[in-house]
Amino acid sequence: MDSNKIRIGIYGGSGYGGSELLRILLFHPNAEIVFVTANEHAGKSVSEVHRNLSGLTKLIFRTAPQEAEALVDIDCVFLALPHGQAMDVVPVCQGK
Repeated sequence: MDSNKIRIGIYGGSGYGGSELLRILLFHPNAEIVFVTANEHAGKSVSEVHRNLSGLTKLIFRTAPQEAEALVDIDCVFLALPHGQAMDVVPVCQGK
């Protein structure tokens, strides 16, 4: 863990928007992606779902954290989700 980097969580990394967000953040010198969610792809590597990111990360998709405690060490959260799903996640993020 690099204390100079912004620790980031991404909800919804399996779609096009999530893929582009991952690509941008993976090349950002001050960003550290701590987790990325994709409930339907949980357990798969990011590069398995997004071939264009192959070799850039060893991140594994996970299910979305349901408790605010899971976000204690996160500095920033991105929601790359449909609006209805994003509204379900906001209360978890606000509870941080």
